Amino acid sequence: MKLFQIEPEKIVTVTVKNPKGTVINYKTKAVFGKNDMLFLEPVRQGDKILDFSGESLAISVTYAQEDGTVLEWKTCAVKNVRYQKVSYMVLYCAVDAVTVNRRETYRHFLGYGGELQYGKNRKARKITVRDISVMGVGIIMEEEHEVTDLGLLNLEFRDEEFDLPIQLYAKPVRKEKLDENQIAYGCRIVQSDMHIGRYIAAKQKSEACRVHGTNFKLPVK
Repeated sequence: MKLFQIEPEKIVTVTVKNPKGTVINYKTKAVFGKNDMLFLEPVRQGDKILDFSGESLAISVTYAQEDGTVLEWKTCAVKNVRYQKVSYMVLYCAVDAVTVNRRETYRHFLGYGGELQYGKNRKARKITVRDISVMGVGIIMEEEHEVTDLGLLNLEFRDEEFDLPIQLYAKPVRKEKLDENQIAYGCRIVQSDMHIGRYIAAKQKSEACRVHGTNFKLPVK
C-alpha cells in the first residue's frame, strides 16, 4: 500500500526522530491524496504549526487498519504547504508500507498508578503506567524531560486485579506530548522482577474469562 492511498479522515501517527535519538509521536488526520503525496492536517502546538522538514530529522508514519494490521512507511519526506488557502502537512514515501509484527508490538493497557525514581536525587514521583509489552512499558507523567536526560528508571506499581506488586527498570526511548500537562514516555524494559510475557498472557486470559463469564486465577511470577 502506498502512503497516499490512506483514506480521508483516517488517523495516522507521524514519528519524528532527531540526531540525538529522541523520538516523538504525533497523531494527525489524513485529508486527501494527490500526485503520490498524502495531505494531512498540520501538527500544531498551541497556535503554532510544527515544521518537521529539517534534513536532520527522520520521519516515519504508522497507520492501523480496521482489521488491526499496522502498516509503517519509513524514510518519508515532509513539507508544510498552503493549498487552496488551507495549511497542510504533506508527506511522500517512495516505497510501499511494511507490515509491523503485532506479536512484537502488542501492548496491554493497564492504567495503574505507580511511583517512578529517576535522576540524581532518585526522588519518587507519582506517574501512570499506561501500557506494557514484552519489551517495553509506557508511562505518563506531568514533567517533561529530554529522553537522554532521564537515565535508568526505577518503576514500581501494583496490579490491582491480581494484587501483585511489580518492579521494573527501564530506559526511555521516545516521548509523546499528550497535552500541556501530560507527557507519555515509551521505555525499553532492562530488568524486571517477573516474567513479563507470562504476566501479559495472564492479563489477556483474565480479560477473556470476564467476557465469557468464567473465573480466572493464575500465578504470573
